[in-house]
Amino acid sequence: MKALLTFFTIISLAFGKNDQEVFTMKAIFDGFEDDTYFFTDSEDETYYIQEVTAEVTKTYDLKDIKYNGKTFNVTYETQKRIDENNEPYEVFVITKLTLVE
Repeated sequence: MKALLTFFTIISLAFGKNDQEVFTMKAIFDGFEDDTYFFTDSEDETYYIQEVTAEVTKTYDLKDIKYNGKTFNVTYETQKRIDENNEPYEVFVITKLTLVE
């Protein structure tokens, strides 16, 4: 029975629908405020990103104002989460960040 459960788990992970979408953009970092990272792209579209991976934070601490106004290539993904009321919601997470010189 345990082997059967493991088999179905592996199959569902391998063939299940992936709820994450990955995007890349070139944008100016506008700053960090109220637990949100703000970016603006070349079309003046503003992006509100809630999280940054630990790997990205090792290279760029976006809470430091020295990065405000700098241009980055930003790769981020959407992740589905469940809140305390068991309601689904989406967050944006930066997974890769490269400073444009």
